[in-house]
Amino acid sequence: MKPAWAGGLPVLDRLPQVARQPLQTFARAAQRGALVNLGTTWDPVVGTSRVHLLSDPERIERLLLDTERFDKDYRVLSPLMGDGLFTAAGPTWRGQRRQLQPAFLRSAHGGFVQAMRTTTDQRLGSWSRPGSLDLAAALSSLTLDIVLRALFGSEATRFEVEVYEGLRASVRLIDERIWLPSLPESWPTPANRALRKAVGRLDAVVAAIVDQRRGQLDRPDLLGLLLAEHPDAADPVQARSVRDQVVTFLLAGHETTASALTWTLYLLDRNPACAARVQDELAGTAGDLPEDLPYLTACFKEATRLYPPVWAFARSARVTCALGPWSLRSGDVVFVSPWLLHRDPQHYPDPLAFRPERHLAPPTWHPFASLPFGGGPRTCIGARFALLEASVVLSRLLRSTRLRFLGEPVASPQLTLYPRGDTRVALS
Repeated sequence: MKPAWAGGLPVLDRLPQVARQPLQTFARAAQRGALVNLGTTWDPVVGTSRVHLLSDPERIERLLLDTERFDKDYRVLSPLMGDGLFTAAGPTWRGQRRQLQPAFLRSAHGGFVQAMRTTTDQRLGSWSRPGSLDLAAALSSLTLDIVLRALFGSEATRFEVEVYEGLRASVRLIDERIWLPSLPESWPTPANRALRKAVGRLDAVVAAIVDQRRGQLDRPDLLGLLLAEHPDAADPVQARSVRDQVVTFLLAGHETTASALTWTLYLLDRNPACAARVQDELAGTAGDLPEDLPYLTACFKEATRLYPPVWAFARSARVTCALGPWSLRSGDVVFVSPWLLHRDPQHYPDPLAFRPERHLAPPTWHPFASLPFGGGPRTCIGARFALLEASVVLSRLLRSTRLRFLGEPVASPQLTLYPRGDTRVALS
């Protein structure tokens, strides 16, 4: 397949534009066709890869369901996430998914919800009213605390600051490597040294979280399952497996939800009629679960439509094959962007409008035009966890607090679609 978008740089083509302005460049690319070649990149681990953008839900469905020919290849993230559930592929991923699934069964939801309620109430009690705070930062701290408490035990919450700092520094450095060629990790470049230092700090605090739980293997949370499966702390392979999963869930389990919560509250602030309907629903029930609060849950789903935390993800062709009318080589990378899909007027009339009622009726859009938690066999294992957390946090916050955004957040497409800029709110 030849590039469908002429005028870029040799070889790299449009990838430098993607690195600088990913959302805008993806939107322009999608106007050129359902599958667009963005250029060729090189990574010391992955090698040379042609990079494409796919924006047709029917072909996306095939891409995500056909795991024999297309699978994740996120080795570019391996310096931070190792071979955890998010980055693993093939039989390794399938074994990990089976091992970790019990931690997210319905029987575990009661423990999750109690941790969410306790942590949220403690945080809300510390907010000064009237006053102001950086909402994005406050919610990021809150959701990290919830993940630590719910998945790794209440003792882990004392490491929150160290985990937060280690994750933020590592993610910033990893994000710079995704789109453009990078040098081998072993080379002593300033960027590589900075990344090794940041990951080393994170590894030290993860080791402390794990060490304090050794010998308490009967606890049925995520860390308990990991340690029961990998009990030998002296075995470097077992220790690395535990470390990779802990980092994966710390990263994937807090910033994505914090982003979605911030955008939900921003959109409610900017849509007073929707906010009033939420308050009416909250006044009519003492419940705080998604089934108790269908309209509030619809608001959260509509926010993740407009601002999906995972704004783009990819699959790699494992063999030379066809995807519809297009020919792909082994190693080709195909990106899918929920940001684009969720704003496509073919699937969502008036796509930029905040309309929670879209989610109160059976969906009219193609199933693979809505991918807030991914799709296919690799749909996020924590999707129900995120919905429970959103319902608990939003309901308890909105029952106790009125907030008003003092500025306009800006969508910052890094590993997640995080709100940057002015995220300060006035509280009352």
